[in-house]
Amino acid sequence: MLTKELKEIIKEDIKLCEKQQETKIGSEKLLEALIAKYSTIYDGFKDEIPINGKCAAVGSEFDYRQELNSLKTKLEMILATGILKKNSVPSISISNSNTNQITVNITFLDVREQIRNMESLSEIDTENTLKKIDEIEKIVKSTDSKKTKWQKLKPILAWIADKSVDVGIALLPLLLKIGG
Repeated sequence: MLTKELKEIIKEDIKLCEKQQETKIGSEKLLEALIAKYSTIYDGFKDEIPINGKCAAVGSEFDYRQELNSLKTKLEMILATGILKKNSVPSISISNSNTNQITVNITFLDVREQIRNMESLSEIDTENTLKKIDEIEKIVKSTDSKKTKWQKLKPILAWIADKSVDVGIALLPLLLKIGG
């Protein structure tokens, strides 16, 4: 999920790409800067920008406006979908071979950020949900047995059942970190 600050940064970079369409001067430098910027938060960002062969007259700059236009389109799709990087959606994989193995690829930090960005939650609901995440994290990290952890989570499960589907979907993968 994109933060408001990141959305503003992306919008400004889209404007830079649009403005650069007026001249090729500086297009290579802008392309390199934007690729460097987004590669830090988006796996394979550069690989998805088509780079064409370039020819230029001696003393003349290469023209990267076409690549900047592709980059702009990609940034617009990131804004539209809210998906920032490949595999940014938490994934759960289950394999079965006499025992069940569950791998949850999500962190408490990710879920906290997701809750903070939920526009459907009031400030009070956001604070209460963040407190529940703290409780879940404390239980998950405790040295108690799995049985004891699940007993401690029962009131939190009841609380989650009374919340919106979005909150439930965000919090349930954290409970799977207990396992078994």
